[in-house]
Amino acid sequence: MLKNRKICAILFFMIVFGLIACRSSNELPDNVFAVVNGDDITLDEFIYTYNQQIRMMKDPFDQDRMNYHGGKMIQSLLFSQSVKKKGNYDPLEYKEREKKRLRQAVIDAMVEKILLDTVQALPENDIRDAFLKSQEYREVRHLFTSDPNQINTWYNELMTGEASFHSLAPQAFQDTFLQKHGGYLGLITYGDMIPEFEETAFQTEIGEITKPFKTPFGWHILKVENIQRDVIPTEYDYQVNRDRIQKKIMRIQKEKILSSFYESLIKSHRVTLDPDGVNHFTYLILTYRNKEKDLMDDITGYPKAGFFDDILNRSDDIWNQPVLYYDNQILTLLDLLPLLESIPQGLIYGNPPQAILFAFRNEMVYRMGLDEGLDQSEKVRMQVHVHLKDWLSHQLVNQISDTLRITYPPGLSKDEQSILFRQTLNEIVHNTYLDLREKARIQTDMSKVYQYYENF
Repeated sequence: MLKNRKICAILFFMIVFGLIACRSSNELPDNVFAVVNGDDITLDEFIYTYNQQIRMMKDPFDQDRMNYHGGKMIQSLLFSQSVKKKGNYDPLEYKEREKKRLRQAVIDAMVEKILLDTVQALPENDIRDAFLKSQEYREVRHLFTSDPNQINTWYNELMTGEASFHSLAPQAFQDTFLQKHGGYLGLITYGDMIPEFEETAFQTEIGEITKPFKTPFGWHILKVENIQRDVIPTEYDYQVNRDRIQKKIMRIQKEKILSSFYESLIKSHRVTLDPDGVNHFTYLILTYRNKEKDLMDDITGYPKAGFFDDILNRSDDIWNQPVLYYDNQILTLLDLLPLLESIPQGLIYGNPPQAILFAFRNEMVYRMGLDEGLDQSEKVRMQVHVHLKDWLSHQLVNQISDTLRITYPPGLSKDEQSILFRQTLNEIVHNTYLDLREKARIQTDMSKVYQYYENF
């Protein structure tokens, strides 16, 4: 383990040193911090990729960290140039990835536009009130379903004493912890949950069971088991936590705006689900053979190609069955599957009807973005370019990995073999980078990056 960390540290400093060793230039265009063999890497590309990682960094504004990220971007471009030059990639897959990435970038840009047009500045009193709320914790358990009739049945059974949260939880959840513990969520505080759930929880007294209420995910009932409060905060406590609380409020405000927007979108298009189509789709999902493995691998990830192939192979007799109606039009099972590619598999497996609505919602937002011309915007095109460049770069790494053969010393365990393989692969990849960099024409001006983050 120590040896592995030592190699990672060496590679870190080699990349940083490598970037510094590149020819610096103050003659680059204003929005460009590096040019590699005539191809620009813009400051916008750096900001877009670096800001996605800032929250996970201990000291994101350290210049060595910025140099390292800049070096990795140069490595990615060198690798992608090499793959393109040799033609070592599938052009059809490249086009398909470009199409999918453009679609997602348009959706993201349209959502951002909706928020920019709606989000309002926060009064200081609202931030103070939210800070006081954040000092309170509610111990909560709940039940959930997408069926409004089912939630009303459960509510009546709870109120008459015919059932309890513990007896109903196995019906309400696929998650084994929630099943065994009566839908227990533990302690929640301000900003932990989606706004509709949170508002209901903080308006409920100890021991009280709420009436059924709706969120973007479906129908809920909750019970507050206990309330805990921190010591009375001081003005110093408020000032220390003010920025964090302000960001929480902004996030909650955005969630409310989007929730309201999506609800109006569903209503305006007169969306209804076809019960038979949804039931068939749900059955196909729940009987998918790799469901549990996929969820264990990555519950927030997206469905793999095998998932869609399996659904298609087992549903050829109902491909044209209606699943959703909107604006007097029909969405069939065959229409639906491509739209599910951008929906997290945890939602698809856990709540198929809601996943259908989310997929339709994304499609409508995408069409709105096209109407706004967002597919032609510089920002969207930049994001697509970055992702395609990274994909090409990974093709080179995958090719090295696929052809790498190691004769392992006797007596190594599988874990030790895996570590040795990864170490060897990292060294070969880095040597490939050094070789490409030595032959490349590279100019950099990291001062533009430093200046931007000084004012961040």
